[in-house]
Amino acid sequence: MLFASMVAGCGVADSLAQMDIAKQRPFLLLAGGIAPVAYMPTDAVIEQKFQFHYYEYGCSAPDEACILGYNQRVFDYLTSKYGKKWVKAVRPDVVGLKDWKKAH
Repeated sequence: MLFASMVAGCGVADSLAQMDIAKQRPFLLLAGGIAPVAYMPTDAVIEQKFQFHYYEYGCSAPDEACILGYNQRVFDYLTSKYGKKWVKAVRPDVVGLKDWKKAH
């Protein structure tokens, strides 16, 4: 899926986020590890309400800096579209969300 080829480096994260936003299919990326955490059924409701999808990487996630770059672009997009309503609704384990909230 995302960042399948790291040859381009993390600079591609912003471009991928912009493309996904343009296609109205942005993701909020999670780093789940071996045992992913499921918050269902509320995940699906929040995804539909704010028009994004969670994507949870397993053990082989890309570099965290790449995930942060992608997510930060999506955070900015969601804020421009919905204000800050989305922030309290999304899962707290979205990569970079905690620090982004402090900065905004």
